[in-house]
Amino acid sequence: YKSGRIFFQRCKFGFPRPVTSCIKLKDVSANLKAHQKICDLKCNKAEVRVNDYNPLLLLLWKANIDIQFVSESSLALAHYVTGYVTKAEKSNMQDIWQEISDNKSVYSRLFSFGVKCLRSRECGLYEASDLLLGDHLHEKSVTVQWVSVAMPKDRKRRLKKYSDLQQLAATDPDSENVYCDNLYNTYYPQRPAALEDVCLYDFVANYDYYTKDKNGDRKYQKLKKPRLPNHWLYDPLKEDEKEKYYYSLVLVFVPFRDEASLLQNNETAEEAFNRLLSNDQSANLHHEKLQKMLQARTRVRDIDEAREGAVVDPEEDEGPDISGEAIAAMQDVADLKTSDSTMTLEERESMLNVDQKRIFDNIKRQLLHQIEHETGNCSCHDNKPFTMFVSGVGGTGKSFLIATVKALIDSLWKTKDITCAIAAPTGLAAFNVGGITLHRLFRLPVEHDSRGATYWRLRPESQKIMRTKLCKLVIVDEVSMVFSLNLTYMHMMVEDLFNGGDKYFGAKNILLVGDILQLPPVNEKPVFDKHKNLLGKNEDRIAKK
Repeated sequence: YKSGRIFFQRCKFGFPRPVTSCIKLKDVSANLKAHQKICDLKCNKAEVRVNDYNPLLLLLWKANIDIQFVSESSLALAHYVTGYVTKAEKSNMQDIWQEISDNKSVYSRLFSFGVKCLRSRECGLYEASDLLLGDHLHEKSVTVQWVSVAMPKDRKRRLKKYSDLQQLAATDPDSENVYCDNLYNTYYPQRPAALEDVCLYDFVANYDYYTKDKNGDRKYQKLKKPRLPNHWLYDPLKEDEKEKYYYSLVLVFVPFRDEASLLQNNETAEEAFNRLLSNDQSANLHHEKLQKMLQARTRVRDIDEAREGAVVDPEEDEGPDISGEAIAAMQDVADLKTSDSTMTLEERESMLNVDQKRIFDNIKRQLLHQIEHETGNCSCHDNKPFTMFVSGVGGTGKSFLIATVKALIDSLWKTKDITCAIAAPTGLAAFNVGGITLHRLFRLPVEHDSRGATYWRLRPESQKIMRTKLCKLVIVDEVSMVFSLNLTYMHMMVEDLFNGGDKYFGAKNILLVGDILQLPPVNEKPVFDKHKNLLGKNEDRIAKK
């Protein structure tokens, strides 16, 4: 390798490693100055060309590993670590420095700097979810412990190992102790006397019962961090699950030594619940929580059934009432109307390359022609909306062209309505171009269980909201990720809104942007592919287009 003007005939990474029987620490200061390792880890002849590793870390990590001792105690280590873990995040330092150098008071600049720092860092989905929910990023999530609440006759038990069963057959052929220890027959019933009044729910949540001491006796230790017991949710409104539902509550909230003692002779689980737990606050709170979960599950099932049974009829309008969601979607588009950038339309236009300028001039010419028709200055019969597809490989400036076209639309039509709506198939793609998702903008149906989602027409209230807000141009970025059925539904939705006759997309201006050779739709057909047997009764309606 080469360092400066000098060539060296040895490996710059220090291979092969020296064979050592123990860790050897070198002269720290001398090796730091020479940018060399400060120690040699234990290494045999078979590992001289293997990265330094720790056996325990390698077992836990289960992937490539290369460890090294850190001799740095200053802020350089923190700087390196934070820089490494955030290297994939986007930087907005240009805007931040602009806020700092602005001719404002010190207080205003400091406030703007803080807001920029909080809003300008892109983070992942899980981190964003934790921040929105108020969860600490440095803490582990709650451990969930599954508890089987089935009836004893329906509960499965695990047999002991075959070797143990053979030994048991040889020593005690009549023994019935063929099952492994479990929570219901061993761990909980044999708990210490100090835990006599602890119910199964609190026992699972707060105590460790798997470890044993040196004599082989089971140890019951209180957990430093409680677990969250979880169990199967039965529906008491169903006749075949009512008994199981109340038995699950009795099982987890009534302390017992023998599970058979929970129910008296000829007593139902519901009667036992009313007898034993009618005044138990914890059991009743859990009961109320389960009822809310059942109501939510029933609501989701009703929505799914309504979607499956939805049929589009051109003469009727039985679509879902989502006027509130339509208002929120239109407000989202309106909030993204103004950009944080200080660049003017003229500055953007001057930065376009030859291909971008050619496309931009074509769009501008058609939009100016439409304005002449709106103002009555042109009476020709060539006032057609344009449907344009702009393609280009990554890095050719498609996103910048979208921003420039949006600035053009805003300058031509200065109105409170949404003159230009930008959408993309995914949230991240929409965020990158300052838009929202296609599903949110056009209220597209969502696919469930790998089945083609059924199209529905919106109710008049929702249609009126979207019809009065969406005006001049709709831009769809990353069109390669839009599968053909969703593009068809987008056409049908715009057609329903604006009654464009036999014209595509309701006679509205549509600009599709993307590279067809890039990412395809997830588990779906490409945007240019034909779809069959997915639209049902809507096929005739699409076929005439």
